[in-house]
Amino acid sequence: MKLLVIVARGLSVLPLGPYGNRWIDTPTLDALAASGVVFDWHFADHPDPAGARRAWRTGRYRLPRADGTLPAGDGPDLPAALRQAGVVTRLIHDTTHPLPAEFPGGWDRTEGIAASANTSLLEAALNAAESALNDLRDTPNWLLWLDLASLLPPWRVPADFLDPYFAPPQPEEDEEDEDEDEEEEERLEDEEEEEPLEPLLDPGSGAIDREDDELYLRIQTTFAAAVSYLDVALGELLQILRDQPGEEPVLLVTSDRGQALGERSVVGTGALHEEIVHLPLILYGVGGEGRRVAALTQAVDLAPTMAELFGVPWPATDGRSLLPLARGESVPWREEALCGQVTERGVEWGLRTAEWFFRLTMMPEGPKAALFVKPDDRLEVNDVVQQHLEPAEELERRLRERVGLREMPP
Repeated sequence: MKLLVIVARGLSVLPLGPYGNRWIDTPTLDALAASGVVFDWHFADHPDPAGARRAWRTGRYRLPRADGTLPAGDGPDLPAALRQAGVVTRLIHDTTHPLPAEFPGGWDRTEGIAASANTSLLEAALNAAESALNDLRDTPNWLLWLDLASLLPPWRVPADFLDPYFAPPQPEEDEEDEDEDEEEEERLEDEEEEEPLEPLLDPGSGAIDREDDELYLRIQTTFAAAVSYLDVALGELLQILRDQPGEEPVLLVTSDRGQALGERSVVGTGALHEEIVHLPLILYGVGGEGRRVAALTQAVDLAPTMAELFGVPWPATDGRSLLPLARGESVPWREEALCGQVTERGVEWGLRTAEWFFRLTMMPEGPKAALFVKPDDRLEVNDVVQQHLEPAEELERRLRERVGLREMPP
């Protein structure tokens, strides 16, 4: 068994064609989705770099307590279990956005990459991946983990990818119709010439003025170019794989967390909302061509999934193998997904079901609840907690029970 894991840090489902986006060009991911298995409702449980990687390695939740502390991260360790079973494990990661200190440990080999004067970050990643694949050519069982941070600002996007998004549209020439409508001509003459939109490669982090439409559009459009650049790099990586002799590896594409890009007047990290916790997950090479899975899946499911791919026993944890779902089997599954994080506002948790997303924030002035209708309110614009008190109370009770909070106030 050969498994290539590609982590695109900072990528939510919102900019991707397989999840409904229609204006960002992602043909590689579109093709992978069409021939693989797409998990439609995949969520982070602790959406930060350390939380995601603990979930991937242990298959266990590590949700914050009410005081902001985290429980011990004890549990099984995926790289250790694979190595013990004779699987060669290699990690390639971006050093410009360092990984949590504990994550690079435990692998057979790790390699840090960085951009240079003549090589972009993605080019360096492709070179490292190609070299690793050549080294592993005669190895029967391997896990190659490619951890990419090119979607985290500052974005380093070549002009060839920025231009299609920022170049002003060229007027279409019509030789047959030289007589323009007089009214339209007058309107165009009177119209002030607009300044072209400029890329914003480093939007920083923190609060922005959401009423500044140009700033918001610059951030969103620059990120779109970065996503397209990543998609092309993934296409080149897939071509490298196709050129390799022997068994084609299984591919797993996901992310550790999304990022706020001005949607709620914030850039960078943000509250537990769709753009932060709803993550892509595409599995290719396990059958189920073109299948879409509607079950609620989470980051804790990846460790048991990878263990099963290699035939390695895995103890009971919070996660479960996704392979039965990928094969289209009808199996009992979780009815709710959990997430939690510590922010400047306080500790917050979320509970997602097929119909609702409930969020509870423990603020200095007391707990604050929010409720959003799913899947209708995709971007979580309308908080309906006051209109749906009964389901909100039930969801709060379930959430408090799951994360070990004190009983609800009377």
